[in-house]
Amino acid sequence: MMLMSVGSSLSSFKSQKELLLGLIEGFEIHQRLSQEQGILHRAISPSNLVFQSDDAPIRKVMLVDFDYAAQANYDDTVKYPSGTSFPPISLPFLSLRILRGLAHVEMKDQDLQVQHEIGDDLESFFYVFVWICVFFSGPNGAVRPHLEDESDNSNSFVLHTWGLDTTGKGLTIAGKLLCTWDAKRVFLYSPVDFDIQAIEGFTPYFSNLKKLAVEWKELAKKEAERRYVGGTDTPLTHRAIIELLRSHVDALEDIPPRMLKRGRHNSYGSIGTQ
Repeated sequence: MMLMSVGSSLSSFKSQKELLLGLIEGFEIHQRLSQEQGILHRAISPSNLVFQSDDAPIRKVMLVDFDYAAQANYDDTVKYPSGTSFPPISLPFLSLRILRGLAHVEMKDQDLQVQHEIGDDLESFFYVFVWICVFFSGPNGAVRPHLEDESDNSNSFVLHTWGLDTTGKGLTIAGKLLCTWDAKRVFLYSPVDFDIQAIEGFTPYFSNLKKLAVEWKELAKKEAERRYVGGTDTPLTHRAIIELLRSHVDALEDIPPRMLKRGRHNSYGSIGTQ
């Protein structure tokens, strides 16, 4: 059996419009998976959101790699027992709750249970968006120059504190997880640090999307607070984020209306085999 790629990573977007519409379609697929099939993906990352291989002006997106997906129970959660492996490529995109929970599992080395909820996957989508805006300098996978320059404060906060291979060298796995958790906690909860160290880290190509980042961050922060304190506020929904993204798509250069009507997939996305 031979595995064949069916497309290219979200980072291969051809335009800002295609990127945002790709994120919208990713949310729609995730919503159907979680609400109709009771499945949580648990490894949302740019490489698992894949554009189909075609020449369409706006390509469709598939959600792939379900190796870490799990069936949710009645309250839309799944659990990580001790000894659970997790995809290293997804670590920069894991939610605060999951990072901290996995660190505690590593430290205690016992069967602690970390609940993974729909909100954790939704939070991961936000980190995917920010990562792309900092890591890439334009469409077609163009990576920002001087990526490894840790003295460049405009990129070091996100790229050198979220990626475990460049953070906390010499630490245990638990220590590295906690370092990443702490950096992302500061990022999510501190308006000053967010504006200076993350928004200013956006490459010039994405400067017009800073407003979207701030608005999305507020939604993500309120949801993280709600889940952390166990509040009774209404949970953040796929629809709320989709509407936010659509409002910014509408502000970009006009495209034919038919391009904005995303057809429903016959499948939820997979890697083809032959």
